[in-house]
Amino acid sequence: MSKKDDTIKVSSESKLQLPLANLIGIILVVSGAVFGYANLTGRISALETADKQDARQKFSKDWTTRVMGIAVLGGFLGYIFLVTLQPPEQNSEALINLVLGYLGGLASAVVSFYFGASNGGGKQDK
Repeated sequence: MSKKDDTIKVSSESKLQLPLANLIGIILVVSGAVFGYANLTGRISALETADKQDARQKFSKDWTTRVMGIAVLGGFLGYIFLVTLQPPEQNSEALINLVLGYLGGLASAVVSFYFGASNGGGKQDK
């Protein structure tokens, strides 16, 4: 019993024929999808920016966000200060990295909330 070889062999000598109408159709579909994706991401980006600006406008003068922001930044700087004062053998490196990463992320969010790139080009309400 001989088994028929069903493998497709592709080499630099292989040729593919495709009707011109199908090729044009594929190009149109792909270009339409790319244009639609670019338009969609632009609209999403505009909505995200508007949402951030609206949040800043509503909450930047609220005392709660200011107190929490100061507490987060104070906690981050205080933790760094305490870690540097302790002798290295008393510090757990894994725990320090975990807490610094978490507090660093919170501090970054606070700073970007008040001074972020979508804050209107440096224009702040006084």
